[in-house]
Amino acid sequence: MITSLEDLTTEYEKEGWFKVVQDRVVSIPGFLPFPEVGALYYFKPQRMPATAIGISPEKSFILETTIEFEGTEDDLKNIGQKIVELRLDAANAISDKLDLIRLRSASPDDKAVISAAEASYKTLRKTYDDHYSELLNEIKKTSGILIYRWTTETSAGANASLGSIFKGKSSFKDNFNGFGLVAGIRMATLFVGPDIKNAWPQLDTSSHHKDRHKLTTFVMQAQHILYSSEHDMERQIQAKLDASYQQLASLPESIKVIDKIEIEAVLSKLSSLSNMGMVKTPKREVLVPIDWGQQGLQERMGKDGWLTFYSVDTKLSDLKDMVEPLGGK
Repeated sequence: MITSLEDLTTEYEKEGWFKVVQDRVVSIPGFLPFPEVGALYYFKPQRMPATAIGISPEKSFILETTIEFEGTEDDLKNIGQKIVELRLDAANAISDKLDLIRLRSASPDDKAVISAAEASYKTLRKTYDDHYSELLNEIKKTSGILIYRWTTETSAGANASLGSIFKGKSSFKDNFNGFGLVAGIRMATLFVGPDIKNAWPQLDTSSHHKDRHKLTTFVMQAQHILYSSEHDMERQIQAKLDASYQQLASLPESIKVIDKIEIEAVLSKLSSLSNMGMVKTPKREVLVPIDWGQQGLQERMGKDGWLTFYSVDTKLSDLKDMVEPLGGK
């Protein structure tokens, strides 16, 4: 999920090593927490932009960025259903393609059967392409939505390509994955000031548990979240692959390459859905000052019903050390 939200859409490059060292950071969906010039941040470019911590010279405050959702719950359900249908279309197209490969290997002289199989595959592939175009049109009708991929595997490549399909072993045999669709997006970044040094004075800083005290410094939230698991469909494709390996191994190498490219083309459209969305001009609001006491905390936590699906948490002692040179109380 982090790969989908950040790694595939954010790029950084360091410029200079001695004088005027600068970093260039680019985010395709525009989710950088650096909205304007003149703001000061603690940021290590080797990490993702969401780990940036704003620094305030006096009072701590929160910068909120909201991208409103322009649509209805029915629009979300329709998009979600089309994503599921597209995954099934891909499974059917791949299944037919594998059947066609086996026929060419087992019965190369049966032209009529092969011709019928080719026609069936072309029909399924056209259906898949048409449904993909329909999905894009549905996404374009709305604004303030984001589609991301999630997986239980640490490797992100399993759901994007077949990898070792022609080598006798599948790369996603035990993979659980799916998609998430969020609508109405809000991001909040903490700008920490010297007033945090006196927050939570009752904490035992000598305890060996002190390193576990974490303060949330960034959140990404949504008004609506629609998600789905696709493990059953992946298992169906896996069964089809397992039944095809012996025949695939006997094919000429040139045919293997051509067919693999065709299958990868089907799956590449699915992987392109990762971090697809429509966003418009956001609204920004500065929440100041932060009340670090109990009342302020309760007010922030009970403010509204947004769903937090991504957050960055920072060690409290590090935050206090960071603003120590600023002085203040």
